Amino acid sequence: MNISTPDTWKSADLSESVASTHAFVPNQEQLVASVLCPHFDQLQLAGELTWAAQYKFLRPLGYGSQSVVYLADRFGALNISLRVALKLFSPVPYQNTDAYLTEMARTAEVAMRIGEIQQDSLLDVHNVVESAGIQIMVMEWVDGFDLKHLISGECLSHVGRVSGKSAWEHLNDVVITAGTTQARLKPGVAIAILRSCLEAIAPLHRRQIVHGDIKPANIMLKKTGDTKVIDFGSAFFLNRPRIMPAWTPRYAAPEVITDNRFELNSDVASLGYVFLELLSGRVLFDDVNTREELAEAKVQIHNRLDDYLPQEVQQDSELVELIADMIHPDPDERFSSPEEAARSEHGAAAAHRRLVRSDLASDYENEIHDWLRLVSVDRDGSKD
Repeated sequence: MNISTPDTWKSADLSESVASTHAFVPNQEQLVASVLCPHFDQLQLAGELTWAAQYKFLRPLGYGSQSVVYLADRFGALNISLRVALKLFSPVPYQNTDAYLTEMARTAEVAMRIGEIQQDSLLDVHNVVESAGIQIMVMEWVDGFDLKHLISGECLSHVGRVSGKSAWEHLNDVVITAGTTQARLKPGVAIAILRSCLEAIAPLHRRQIVHGDIKPANIMLKKTGDTKVIDFGSAFFLNRPRIMPAWTPRYAAPEVITDNRFELNSDVASLGYVFLELLSGRVLFDDVNTREELAEAKVQIHNRLDDYLPQEVQQDSELVELIADMIHPDPDERFSSPEEAARSEHGAAAAHRRLVRSDLASDYENEIHDWLRLVSVDRDGSKD
């Protein structure tokens, strides 16, 4: 193996440094030669490595009907640690141990395929491990906030309290402002988030993987301004559906509601509902009580978008058309893929370019970073 060094280094100087170190530690050369070097060679010859990992739970990050997620420290050598997220899958919803283990094997396989993707807007999956029979997914920890929290009225009020007048006015003009029942994002920021989400789910679909539960709580904004699509507990291969489907009715595509049938572009519809909610400033479908009513409401909303959107969005007919093509109740009339939703003539990228030309878009990563900095300020003025 060749190791390159800066041109300013001289081999003679490096040799003198090593010799000088050995002079202060007389037994070090013997230790390296007799113990460490043989171990180093043995590891390479063995071709495999096993060690016990220690995780310390710090605090819960979220609860669901089938799992709980914890922030944890994973400890390594030399007394160092790395923050990770641990998702513990509960056996409670399953009829027996075999059903639990069968579903967990499917979940682990999907998670490992997702972990191979390495797309910047997709949460990194590190491993799936087992402890006393309980299956645990080890994931990247995202230092940020989910959209469900960020568009809540409580969060917007908090930002208003901790920001100065000029910062507050700028946020309301460029990033986020009050809506009907919750906050709404300005078009430039909302479509930037949409494009990142489309980029995240596109490689999933190319591998025939359905996310299965796209919703505001499963989309996070990092404090750096970047977007992350998270939570793969509901994901599955298209030709191998889950034993126990898990999806959120409010954001599910019509075919999922009526027939419990997923297409790849069912994720596109779910993301379309999220996008509509971000722009509208209101919770969608909060006045329906049955599955039949919800299915009908999803057909009706496609034809009544102007009733939900603010004036600045209504004026951009092509932006409205983008939403309509994402949430079309007929999967055959909907955007067929995230790539089409992103890059077609009437897709998200084209809509974003129009917003830039009309000065409704901004340097969104910096704007989001500044916004989340204010979200992070505690009531006493300190940072999270």
